[in-house]
Amino acid sequence: MAGDIRTKALSWLKEMQVVYLSTYDGTFPRVRPMSLMMIDSRFFILTGSSEAKIDQIRENGNVEVCIPFDNEKGNGYIRAKGVIFIIEDRAVKNMVAERTPYFKQYWPGPDDPDFALLELEPDEIEFMSPGDNSSVHIAY
Repeated sequence: MAGDIRTKALSWLKEMQVVYLSTYDGTFPRVRPMSLMMIDSRFFILTGSSEAKIDQIRENGNVEVCIPFDNEKGNGYIRAKGVIFIIEDRAVKNMVAERTPYFKQYWPGPDDPDFALLELEPDEIEFMSPGDNSSVHIAY
């Protein structure tokens, strides 16, 4: 059953979509829209290495993302909580850069010191399908 729900939830995801990423600055949660890349069942966020979120993640890698969506039945969402890591592996950075349509608009290449690659490893997702009145929590 949980596998069926997880499959249904993940079917709403595209290779790239806007998500709302929440980090913690030591005093308050900080939420911002980001582009999430889903590549080979892995979840990546590309950002600048000097952004405040990078320092927040170094201090506390526990994050949550929210992905809203809708259809003719109404609104739904996926919330995923887990840990986010700063990826240093050059091969992974190259692979993600090659598959990200907007990459060259921000960085000349994956070795640019201002390019930071984040990988989200969810441990729990909450899913509400459009038209439903309640959500379902499942371990990821």
